[in-house]
Amino acid sequence: MTRAAILLLPAALAGCAEGSRLDGVDVIEASITDVSLFRVGAVVGVETGEATLEVATAEGEMLEVPVSLTGPRLGLMLDLAGGWGFIDLPLLWVVDGIQEPDDNLIPGTDLLGTYQGAEYSAVALVGVHYMTVTNEAGVWMPLSTLELGVAGSANYLWLTVAEKPEE
Repeated sequence: MTRAAILLLPAALAGCAEGSRLDGVDVIEASITDVSLFRVGAVVGVETGEATLEVATAEGEMLEVPVSLTGPRLGLMLDLAGGWGFIDLPLLWVVDGIQEPDDNLIPGTDLLGTYQGAEYSAVALVGVHYMTVTNEAGVWMPLSTLELGVAGSANYLWLTVAEKPEE
């Protein structure tokens, strides 16, 4: 294998390196909407879904970025449920435990990444699921969904919010 082929192989495996639509974007407000989630597990489980990340920028633009939501769960659970977001809650950023005022800007890419925290649900055909998770940048995501299925859980969740590629 030539040196050029060795250098191109990682790039080909990584896909297009176009960057994020949130690169260089200063965020005033953000919310996660159009949520659909599926959860399954017994003691150990997985959560997967998609949503739209709506971002108001400092330049006055509104961005709608499709994101995937995936991650493992660990705790007291017996779940086979799917749900849809019924409240469009804002993402909040927290610095040293104090919620920052709305006029502070954060980098758009700080909204992506792995969030972790608590998750609870009670579902018997129809029910409610609630999570409150935070990422390393201090962005806090409270999320409620209306659920269909059978579920009961009180567990810890690692939820990765990743930008879906443009179609």
